Parts: sequence; structure tokens; C-alpha cells
Amino acid sequence: MSVWFAVPSARSEDETADVFAAWKAQGYKIALWRDQEPAPAVADMTLIGEYRGYPNAVNDLCREIFARDPECMWVASGGDDMFPDPNKSADEIAAECTEHFGGTFGVMQPCGDRWFNPERICGSPFMGREFCRRMYGGATYQKPGPFCELFYHMWSDQEMHEICLKLGILWNRMDLSHYHRHWIRVQQEAKQKLKTPAHLTKAVTCYESLMPLYKDRERKGFPGHEPLPL
Repeated sequence: MSVWFAVPSARSEDETADVFAAWKAQGYKIALWRDQEPAPAVADMTLIGEYRGYPNAVNDLCREIFARDPECMWVASGGDDMFPDPNKSADEIAAECTEHFGGTFGVMQPCGDRWFNPERICGSPFMGREFCRRMYGGATYQKPGPFCELFYHMWSDQEMHEICLKLGILWNRMDLSHYHRHWIRVQQEAKQKLKTPAHLTKAVTCYESLMPLYKDRERKGFPGHEPLPL
């Protein structure tokens, strides 16, 4: 069995070296979406192309991982500023998830790092192979995949949380922790005036602009999320 960590990354190899080294040390393979070369040498797989937003990138990475690696049953995601749980290996966590769900149709969210209340969204989820293969099977505007591709960055993780709750396939674990070295956290701890990194400007702006879309989808029961049949 293999477990992957799949994220888009726009930062330099030096900026992300400790993050990806930590995931490697815990037994994960690394899959990255980059909008341009060069790709960090640590990556086991890199897709390069126009960046259409976080959910699109992670969905494409998941599809490619499962197509290339039949032994992969679980994929973790999050950001290139997020560290894995330091106390359990990738294989251990994957085996626990498979046992808990009785297969791979489910999502597990580590909640041990209490910054920003991680249990309210799926901000760094472990996503099962069947979940990724089947979700959004009822949508006509996208291929099946774990995240709703109507969003650019934020809100897709909250929609995942809500639909997994609705389907009874969400496992929040306080005993596991993904430390998030978020830029807001770093600047707050350094007592700096908040300044959005240039590569995240559009993502932050989209939080407000896409809120009405999320609220509308929430009100309608998140249309199109329905999984493909077995």
C-alpha cells in the first residue's frame, strides 16, 4: 500500500524543503501541481500547467495518482505549509482509516492542531480512493473528484466537510495533528502587520466573492455532490 500527499505549490524549493521532507520521513509519496518549472526534486510526481484553483489541482492530482499507482488507497492533502502528524506513519494512518470506514469511501480530518478550529472544515483531509473516484458523480460541469471544482480556493474544503457529515463518512481525529504554518499564524506570532503573500492574493480575494455561491449551494443541499453508484 502507498499513501500520497498531493498539493498545489507555487513556492520555491527552499521555502518548502522542510515541509516535504517531513512528509517523506513519515512514508508519504509527494505529488505536486505546479504552474511552471522547476518542480522540487523531492516530488515523486509533478503535473505542470495553468493553475485553475486548489480544488481543480487536487482533483487532477488524485486522478493521476490513482491511474498510475494501483496500490494507493488514501491521499492526504492540505497545503505546502502543512506538516504531517509526527507520531504515526502514513501506512499506520491509512490502515486505521480503512478499518474505520470498512473500505476507502470516507474522509478523515486530523484536528489536533487547534489553530483555526480544524474540525469545521476538511482543510487537510485524508481522502479514500473510492471517495475520490465516486464523489460529484451527479455533476454535469466536472469529472468526479473529491473537491467541488466551482470554487477557486476557499469554500471547497467547507463543502467537503458538510457533504461528508451529510453522508456519515467524516472522521475527525483529535489524536492526529497536521501543524499548519499558515502565513497569518506566522505573522501573528511574529507580531507583524498582516500582509498577504503575492501568490495567495487571488485566493484571499475569492473568499468574499465566492461566499454567495457557497451559501446558495448550501441552501440547495450542494447539488451535484452525489456519488457515483458502486
